[in-house]
Amino acid sequence: MDINQCSLCGRIAEDVTRGYDANGLIICRSTLEIPRRSAMTDRVPLVFRPHVMPPGEWRPDMNVSIQGCIRTQRYNDSDGRHLRVMVHVKRMELLEQMHGEGQNLVHITGRLCKKPIYRKTPLGREIADMLLVAERLHKQSDFIPCIAWGPAALYCSRLEGGEPVRIQGRFQSRMYIKRLGDSREEFRTAYEVSVIHVQSGV
Repeated sequence: MDINQCSLCGRIAEDVTRGYDANGLIICRSTLEIPRRSAMTDRVPLVFRPHVMPPGEWRPDMNVSIQGCIRTQRYNDSDGRHLRVMVHVKRMELLEQMHGEGQNLVHITGRLCKKPIYRKTPLGREIADMLLVAERLHKQSDFIPCIAWGPAALYCSRLEGGEPVRIQGRFQSRMYIKRLGDSREEFRTAYEVSVIHVQSGV
């Protein structure tokens, strides 16, 4: 089994919703807001079992510390096939308060599904898009979208599909405009790991 871990600290942004998974067990969902140094905020989708919730009243504005891993799920809708990316919470603790930037650390080892896509922005900034597969128990896998910048992007551009890699980064949310076939535009949110360090051949 590959390494897939994340440590997050932030503010619960919405009330919990409850549903059922494929096995008929109760599953809870919410969203965590994590401030960045740039004054922007990442909104992280959370999924967890009821027993993980801290004791006492659940408040949408409470500060929490979370240990978990990134999970992904394929689904279909009228626009085609998509990948849902979320954090599966294994442990959640209340925090008295949080100062400044929240904690947002992700560590993953896995394999590249295909060769990274390297490009430059109109302003000359280097970017590499990657899809990393991390194996877990019971022959299941998570396909995790990652994006590298600058020197890390150039390094990733030399890697090939199937190559084992270890990355460190943060879970980020990013708004983008989806252009639809009938000339309409729609704002959507992408969830991915923003790579800080990468090492191949692990």
